[in-house]
Amino acid sequence: MPSFWGLRWVLSRIFHLGPVALLATFFVFGMLYLVPGDPAITLAGENATPQHIEDIRALYGLDRPVVVQYADWLGHVAHGNLAVSLLSGEPVAGEIAHRLPNTLLIVAGALGLSILIGVPLSIAAALQPGSRFDLWSMAIASTGVSIPSFWLAMALVSVFALGFHWFPATGATSLSDGLGEALRHIVLPAVALSANGIATIGRQLRVAFADALAAPYVRTLRAKGLSRAAILWKHCLKNVSVSLLTVIGLLANRLLGATIVIEIVFAIPGIGSMVVNAAINKDFPVVQGVVLVTVAIVIAINMVVDGLCRLIDPRIARV
Repeated sequence: MPSFWGLRWVLSRIFHLGPVALLATFFVFGMLYLVPGDPAITLAGENATPQHIEDIRALYGLDRPVVVQYADWLGHVAHGNLAVSLLSGEPVAGEIAHRLPNTLLIVAGALGLSILIGVPLSIAAALQPGSRFDLWSMAIASTGVSIPSFWLAMALVSVFALGFHWFPATGATSLSDGLGEALRHIVLPAVALSANGIATIGRQLRVAFADALAAPYVRTLRAKGLSRAAILWKHCLKNVSVSLLTVIGLLANRLLGATIVIEIVFAIPGIGSMVVNAAINKDFPVVQGVVLVTVAIVIAINMVVDGLCRLIDPRIARV
């Protein structure tokens, strides 16, 4: 019975979030037509004759209405492929599969750093409310939120890549080429991307931990002789775990979108830089494919976070 109920919940989430994915892809598809430029001219060349440009439009179906082109793209998706890039002529699914691991590796590194630093920072600040450490840590967290990631990325490259030569300044390597070399390439991008995440987790959880430590049941536990560490790890952490998971889920989605700037600064072949180049050249299938994959990842992250929250707090499961 529980497994069926769980499957039913997953299917209902997919049923409700599926239209969101379609709406996002249709919105992006329509917005591409507002971007200046003509993909047919890009493919044919600036010196091409008008007839040759029209032939290119007819060949790729660019002369058809937007709705028809979108329906044609949906037909490709229904058959399990994401069409073919207008510029490279390669299958979009293959290009995304080649670049997606680089993006996910950066996001995973940045999210891991945000959790490893942000959570202890928020706990330490909540245990000393109003202290100098609390004030300074929250001030630094506020600064971390306001620092542009591209500026921090360029500063890190200038100091640690060009100055000390500790890390590569650009590029990426796959895990198949060696774990150590792959990690060396993502250190600076992950650090640049994690600054905002550390600050976000630190600020959000500091408030949650402070509220939990000020709750009446904590005073009762202290009166019974429980140590501060036992109260924090056995009781308070459990009560703020839902807030922690929610913040982590929202942060993961934000980091996934923020990799666009980081990938451009570090010249990393990920889906972020891929979609930027495709949008500039109005390569519709590539943009649509990246948007669909990104929306699917976001939906998967939200489903995992919701599922974990329902397991931790049974009250959520009844909502």
